[in-house]
Amino acid sequence: MTESGQSLRRITRSLIQFLISWKGLILAAVVLFLAYSILNTRLGVHLVLDVFTELGEEEEVIRPASQGPLKISAVLTPVETIPLPEGIEQPSGIKHRNRKVYISTDQVELFVLGVDFKETKSSTVLRKGPLLFKQGILEGIEVQEGRLIGVGELGEIPVWVKDSYGGWLEVAPLSVSHPVKALEFTGIAQTPDGLVATVEGSLELLALKTATPIQLSFGSFVKEDGDLLGLAFSGIAYHDGAYFLLTEQYTSVLVFGAKSAALQYVFEVEPSAAADLSYYDGKIYVVIDHNYNEPRPDVQVYDIEAAMAELDSES
Repeated sequence: MTESGQSLRRITRSLIQFLISWKGLILAAVVLFLAYSILNTRLGVHLVLDVFTELGEEEEVIRPASQGPLKISAVLTPVETIPLPEGIEQPSGIKHRNRKVYISTDQVELFVLGVDFKETKSSTVLRKGPLLFKQGILEGIEVQEGRLIGVGELGEIPVWVKDSYGGWLEVAPLSVSHPVKALEFTGIAQTPDGLVATVEGSLELLALKTATPIQLSFGSFVKEDGDLLGLAFSGIAYHDGAYFLLTEQYTSVLVFGAKSAALQYVFEVEPSAAADLSYYDGKIYVVIDHNYNEPRPDVQVYDIEAAMAELDSES
C-alpha cells in the first residue's frame, strides 16, 4: 500500500473512532437527561405517576356530597377564593398559626405566607432527594411553637424545627406508641389532649399520644341506603371543641363534637380534589390538589361559623 493510502486509512480510522466516542457521549448525555427528567422534574413525575401508571384505569370521579351516604345540613358556597402565590404547586396541607399560613406540597416543600396569602415569607425543601421518590408522601402538617410535624406515607411522623437561617431542620421523628410504619396518614391536628390524625381507609381518628382510636358516630345523618365505605378523610382541623373533617370523593366538611365524637353538621362544599383544610377566624380554608398539567386551583374559603349559627337558629 502506498504511503498516501496508509495515511488515508489512518485518518479514516481516527474519524470513525472520533464519531463513535461522540456518539457514546451524546447517548450518555441523552440517557442522563431522560433519567433526570423522570426522577427530578414535575413533568417527568407527572408522566410516570399520573399518565403511565394510570393507563387503563378508570378515572376517579369526584361527586357532590349530596350524592354521598350522608344527609346534608347545608350547601356552602365560597365567600372568597384566594390565588396561591407562584411556585406553590400541588398543595397537600394547610394550617393557620400565629397570623401566618403554612402550606405543604406534594413535593415535600413548606411555604410560609402572610395571613392574606399575598406575601411569601419563606419556602423550604423539607427533604432532599429525587422528586419521584418523595412525590405525594407528605399529606398534612401541624405547627407547634417553632416545630413542624408532618404526616403521610412516611413510615414515621417526622419533625422539623426552625433553624437560625429561617429554614427548617429535620430532627428525630415524633415518638408514638402506635406502630405507624404500616399506616398512611391523610391529616393531623393539634387538640388540647394532643395530636389527632386521620388515617387512609379508616373512618376513625387516631390519638397519637396514646395510640387510641377515636370512633366517630355518624348517627341519624346516614341515609337509609348510605354506605359509609364511600367516605374518605383527606384533612382535619380542630377548633373550640370541634373536629372539622374534610372528605374527598363526596366533597364535604363534617363537624364532630370532640368530646362526644358525634356528627353535628354535614356541609356540602364545591366538588374538588380537596387536600386539607384549616380553621381561622370563623372560616374554613380548603386547599385543592391538582395534577402537573392542570391549572392551580384557588384556596376556597367558607364561612363555617355563620352557617352553623344559621342552622342553630332554625332548630
